[in-house]
Amino acid sequence: MPKTLTLRVDDETYDAFVNRAKAENRSVANFIENAVKTHIQEHDFVDDVEMAEILANERLVERLKRGSQEARRGNRSIPASERNPISVPTSSGSRTGTPPPGDTALAPGGSSMKSTRNTTSFS
Repeated sequence: MPKTLTLRVDDETYDAFVNRAKAENRSVANFIENAVKTHIQEHDFVDDVEMAEILANERLVERLKRGSQEARRGNRSIPASERNPISVPTSSGSRTGTPPPGDTALAPGGSSMKSTRNTTSFS
């Protein structure tokens, strides 16, 4: 069942919503709903190129598998030796990040890495 959501925005943001909605021949509510859905889809999953880059990094894949296994066993902490930054090569350079202490979710969305275009996952 659809839910009603109240959203408070400034005049400039509202005008931007109205202008974009008109340009796409949509209502403001429909424009916002579609924009949010698109944002979620684009940011919750990796694309095929990024997935290939992740899978090519053997060290990262091993760490993801180990983290997934630890999470399934209920271990929610990361050993100090595992808190060092990992570098993931991407087509636009590389991303480096350090998992926050106590966070075992090394893959977006939990213990498995998913792609919208293939069924790759870490077990």
